Amino acid sequence: KEIQFISQWHLTDTLKHNVTLAAFEKYCEKELCAENVKAWRLIQEFRQAALEKRQEKAQSIHTLLNDLNITVEMRNKLQNAITKQEIFEYM
Repeated sequence: KEIQFISQWHLTDTLKHNVTLAAFEKYCEKELCAENVKAWRLIQEFRQAALEKRQEKAQSIHTLLNDLNITVEMRNKLQNAITKQEIFEYM
C-alpha cells in the first residue's frame, strides 16, 4: 500500500505512526503545547491498560491536569469527565 503524502493526512493518521507521532510531539514541544500529545498518550495507555492498572493510569492523567495552565472551570469539567470516564470515549 502506498503511503499518502503527509500533507494529506489527518491528525489521526499522524498519531497512528511512531515516526510522525514523534515529529508531531517535537513540533508541539517547540510550540509549547507538548502536554496535548502527552495527554493523548496517557489516555491511550489508560484505554489499553488492564483493569488493575487503570487507577495508576488515571492518576497520571490527573497529575497532568493539575500541571496544565487552564482555567479552574475547564479543569473541573475535565476532572468530571475523567471521573465518569467520558473523556476516554472520544480520544
